[in-house]
Amino acid sequence: LFWMGCLLAMSSGTEFRAPIFKWAQTRQFIHITVMIKTSSPDDVSILLNNHNGRGKLFLETTVEDKTAQLNLEFLLEIDREISSYKVQGHFVNFKISKKEPGFWSRLLYTKTRPSNMKIDFKKWIEPPESEGYIDGGDPDEEEEEKESTRRKKKKKKKRKKSARKVKNRSLKSNGYSREVWRRIEDFANKLQDSFSSFHTLPWGTKVAYAYLIGVGGAMVVTLLGLCAWDSLQGWREEKMVSGRDKQD
Repeated sequence: LFWMGCLLAMSSGTEFRAPIFKWAQTRQFIHITVMIKTSSPDDVSILLNNHNGRGKLFLETTVEDKTAQLNLEFLLEIDREISSYKVQGHFVNFKISKKEPGFWSRLLYTKTRPSNMKIDFKKWIEPPESEGYIDGGDPDEEEEEKESTRRKKKKKKKRKKSARKVKNRSLKSNGYSREVWRRIEDFANKLQDSFSSFHTLPWGTKVAYAYLIGVGGAMVVTLLGLCAWDSLQGWREEKMVSGRDKQD
């Protein structure tokens, strides 16, 4: 709904801008001063909350078709119950309480500093040398970790697909082998029936049968060799896939 409102405002000619803000910190609080122009405190929409272990601040106000909008994601969590703000003319002053006391290494989660952010040196307090700063993590490292996880999932999915192909090929090969054996058995039964009456046949017919038996035997040996080779290839591919999975 918020983005729909933004689109409607843009279509009506509303101008958006990011207001300038200054910030400073103490061990317990963050002080933020947002420079805006507003006719009434009721015209300013403000939201303070926590999401994914980080505090968030959202501010929006519209005066004379000009909308000022500020959306900040803090380095660490904040305490909404103790935090407060006050709208005063051209300024909105925030006093935001940290969830855990300490000096943050930076205000925002991202390391990129926005152009509209300034330092409020009048309120700034340096931490004691014995305490130092708190770092909320490196967003670049988190993004790299997410990308690494995505690559591992993609690689695992690809290997599963390859294993399924090998399995299907093996099943197909086994079905082909069974069909060959069935035909060989039929052929052997026919030969047995022929041999039972072979001695009663003429000499020329016996020679023809011997020739056919030799050709048939060669074909059977060839088919058996092909089946054995295909089964061996399927077995080798299964071993290679299982070996790669064990290495991972």
